[in-house]
Amino acid sequence: MASLAFGILALLTIASALAVVFLPRTFQSAVWLMVCLITIAGHFLLMGSELVAVLQIIVYAGAVVVLFVFVIQLLNMDPQETPVRLHARRREWAVRVAVVFALVVGLFALLRGAPAASHAGPPVLDFEHIRQLCALFLSQHLLAFELTSVLLLAGIIGAVLLAKKEYLKR
Repeated sequence: MASLAFGILALLTIASALAVVFLPRTFQSAVWLMVCLITIAGHFLLMGSELVAVLQIIVYAGAVVVLFVFVIQLLNMDPQETPVRLHARRREWAVRVAVVFALVVGLFALLRGAPAASHAGPPVLDFEHIRQLCALFLSQHLLAFELTSVLLLAGIIGAVLLAKKEYLKR
C-alpha cells in the first residue's frame, strides 16, 4: 500500500515539476510549484516525518510561493494578459486544481487506512526531537538560515526597484 502511495506521489511530483519548468506563464508555474511542494510534503508524511511535512507546507508552499506570486504580480510579467482572457481560463484552472486536490485527498485517505511502517502503537507525543531540530537550526545552521532570509529580502527589494523603474518610464 505504501509503495502504491509513493508511486502516485512520485508521479504527481514529477508532473507538477515539469509543469513548473515548461509552462509559458510565470503565474501558472508558481501555482504548479505550490502543488509540487505539497506533494513533497506527502513524501515526508510517507516517511513518518509529520513535522517536516507541516513545515514544508507552511514555509515553502505557503510563504515562499506567496512571495513568488507577489513578485510576479509586482513586476507585471505578463502585460498581454487581459481580464477577458483571465476570466475565460478561470474555469479551466478551477477544474485542474480540483482534480489535483481530489488526487491528493484520495491519496491521504488511502494512506490513512494503511498500517504505519515505523511503529505498531499510537504515536507518542514526544517533543524532544522537535527541540533538537530547532536547536540545530538555530545553532549549527544559523548562517544558512539567515542567508536564506537575506536572499529573499534582496529579491523583494530588487523586484520593487524594477517595478518602480518601469512605472517611472510610463
